[in-house]
Amino acid sequence: MKNQMFIKIDEYKELLDLIDVFKTKLAETKSNLNQINSIREEEENELKSWRENLKEIESKLISIDKNLFNPEE
Repeated sequence: MKNQMFIKIDEYKELLDLIDVFKTKLAETKSNLNQINSIREEEENELKSWRENLKEIESKLISIDKNLFNPEE
């Protein structure tokens, strides 16, 4: 047997506990990132809708302006 290593049982249990804590924190971090990504997507959809509404309002204002001030065109 090459490179055998002996670890005290207490230290081994502490190491396993630490690994569990890391796994839990990693899962929490992944969950948080997924939530952030979801929020960003929702924000982007809202901004897109706002942009479209503004373009529509702008178009209507231009049309009203033309009809009021240049009715013969």
